Amino acid sequence: MGSAPRLRLTGLPAAIADTLRRFAAYASRQQLGGASGYLMDHSALIYLMGPKGDPITFFARDATPD
Repeated sequence: MGSAPRLRLTGLPAAIADTLRRFAAYASRQQLGGASGYLMDHSALIYLMGPKGDPITFFARDATPD
């Protein structure tokens, strides 16, 4: 099975915050010990998109057909 496309966000903090809100997603930068080291804590969801590109609903990545 191949890997699914992934969305990565870059840009101004306000634009990223708006996109996260629109997709009901979560992301938080976690600083590590060094000046340049960090991890991103984030939600991992699968989105069902409408024909105009708007999110209709989302599923947890471990969701089952039930």
